[in-house]
Amino acid sequence: LVKVAEKSKSVDELILKVGEERKKVEDQQKIADIEAQKAQDVSDVASKFAAECKKDLDLALPILEKAETAVACLDKQSLNILKSFTQPPGNCITVTNAVLILRGIGGKRDWANAKKMMKDVNKFLEDLKTFDATRIEESTIKKIEPILKESYFTEENMKSSSEAAANLCGWVINIVAYNKVFKKTAPKIAARNQAEMELRQAQTKLKIVEDEVMELQLKLREVTDQFTAATKEKNEVEAQAADCRSRLVLAERLV
Repeated sequence: LVKVAEKSKSVDELILKVGEERKKVEDQQKIADIEAQKAQDVSDVASKFAAECKKDLDLALPILEKAETAVACLDKQSLNILKSFTQPPGNCITVTNAVLILRGIGGKRDWANAKKMMKDVNKFLEDLKTFDATRIEESTIKKIEPILKESYFTEENMKSSSEAAANLCGWVINIVAYNKVFKKTAPKIAARNQAEMELRQAQTKLKIVEDEVMELQLKLREVTDQFTAATKEKNEVEAQAADCRSRLVLAERLV
C-alpha cells in the first residue's frame, strides 16, 4: 500500500508537469503563429513590390536594349568618317552635343570638342557601352530635353547625314528614356529591397520561435512518456496490491 501511494503521488506530480509543459508549448505556439503571420504579411508586401518592379523593368529593359543595339551598330569606320569632317554635316553637331552633355564632358559644345571626344574610337565605344544610364543627374536631363524635342532629332532623319550620327542619336534617345523609367521605378526597387530585408529578418525570428516550439514539444513528449510509463507502473503495482489483498483475505478465511 505504501508503494501504491508513492506511485500515485509520482503520477500526480507528472500530471501537473505534463500540464505545465503543454501550456508552455501552447503559449510558444501562439507566439510562433503571430510571427508566422507577420512573416506572411511582409512576404505579401515584398511580392507586391517585386511584381511592380518586374512590370516596370520589363518596360524599361527593351529601351535599354535599343540603346545597346545603337552602340553595337557603331563601328570604327563610320565613326572615323564622322570625326574626319572639317565641318559636321546636317545636324550632326546636335547629336555630338547631346553625347557631350550626357557624358558630362566639359568645355565648349562645338565640333572641335566633339572630335576630341571621338579621337580614340575604341575608348569612345567602350565608354558608351559601359555608360550607367541609371545615374544621369536631373540637371543633365533638363539640359538635353530641348535637343530631344527637336523634330529632326531622330535616327531616321540623321541617317541622311551620317550613319554614325544616326546610331549616336538612337543611343541618346533610348538612354534618356530608360533613365526616366528607371527613376520612376527606383522608389519601388528600394521598397522591394527593404521589404525583402524585413522578410529575411522576420523569417529568422520565426525560425528561432519555431525551434523553441520544437524543443518544448520534445520536452513535453519526454514528460508524457514518463507519465505513461509511471501510470503503467502504478497500475501494475495496484494490481499486485489488489492480488495481495485478495490472498490475504483468503488466508485469513482459511485460518
